[in-house]
Amino acid sequence: MTTITVKNRPERDPSTCDYVLNYTSDDKPWDRDVGQLLIKLGQKLIELNHHEEWLSMAQVAAYARRYRLRWRENTLKAKALKQYILDYLNRNADIRGSGVKVEFRTEKPDPKRVEDLYFKFRRMHPDGTCH
Repeated sequence: MTTITVKNRPERDPSTCDYVLNYTSDDKPWDRDVGQLLIKLGQKLIELNHHEEWLSMAQVAAYARRYRLRWRENTLKAKALKQYILDYLNRNADIRGSGVKVEFRTEKPDPKRVEDLYFKFRRMHPDGTCH
């Protein structure tokens, strides 16, 4: 029986990612798009260790208001923010960059209700792995 041991993992090619945001400066916080807003929020939540569980849309909006994050549309109400995020996710399948990966899921607890949107922010290492 032959055993193959991989000693050097090949690095991930950033061009294979769906969409990667790599902005590090915060010169124009009023000019962020919703993806950059979520990444900035994720950086703050990871820094303060509030990123371990799934957060509802209302919690995401509340954290964004608490940390006074600004963005292009200038609204941080959960209902409006949810619509902007859903539109953004329809165009871009993946939100990651600047050390943060944003995971999302939807739940529809009742056929008569609107889908609920949940987020989890994970620390992303330079090789592309998350924990």
